[in-house]
Amino acid sequence: MTNDAQIELHTLEEQLSQTKQFLHLVYDKVPYVVFVYEILDNGDFRAVRMNQVGSRLTGMPVDHWTGKTPEQIHAPADAAAIRQRLMAAVQEGKAVDFEEELMFPNGKVWTQSIYSPVHDDTGRITYVIGTACLLYTSRCV
Repeated sequence: MTNDAQIELHTLEEQLSQTKQFLHLVYDKVPYVVFVYEILDNGDFRAVRMNQVGSRLTGMPVDHWTGKTPEQIHAPADAAAIRQRLMAAVQEGKAVDFEEELMFPNGKVWTQSIYSPVHDDTGRITYVIGTACLLYTSRCV
């Protein structure tokens, strides 16, 4: 590898690192719950991450969400509702919003949630990003 190529590679790696740090900062500092589900090749959904606001609100650590299906995270009725909302976002191909009532270890929460599909360069939906604004909770957090 030439010296110029090494310098360019180092510069790109530095830029990537700064971009990742910035995105993590935004992700964990917005005052809303943010969650991401990946759409698997078989059409199933797997949670990628929940931000710190969501973790505090639900009483579930961030790593509890990672790599799990809705059924592995939520009670059966809540998981079914979340799966329907994820499917609605995929079928509509655009953001859809819902009022949600879900039960978590910290108690019941009511949110206004938006499920937004993310399209790749080919137009295929690969992720659904959710944001939720707390309307009410049965317990102060």
